[in-house]
Amino acid sequence: MQNLNQYKLRYNTYSICGIILLPISVNGGINMTLAEKLIKEFEQLTEEKKKEVIDFVEFIKAKEQKELESLMNSVINDNREALEELAK
Repeated sequence: MQNLNQYKLRYNTYSICGIILLPISVNGGINMTLAEKLIKEFEQLTEEKKKEVIDFVEFIKAKEQKELESLMNSVINDNREALEELAK
């Protein structure tokens, strides 16, 4: 496991929406981050397909937000009595 940790530390990382992206090997060893690969692939799409990608990304983000709100509501409901006591 030590070698794996050393490998991760040797490369610059990037973050998109809180997700850490590590470089990946593309086209015979050229290191490219997932973000760079996504941009490269995105730029080759037609305008209509780009709109579909944007719609899908927005769908994923909305779904994630809804799940987060549901979790927050659950935590609040499960701890309502304690929260009301703290608010006094």
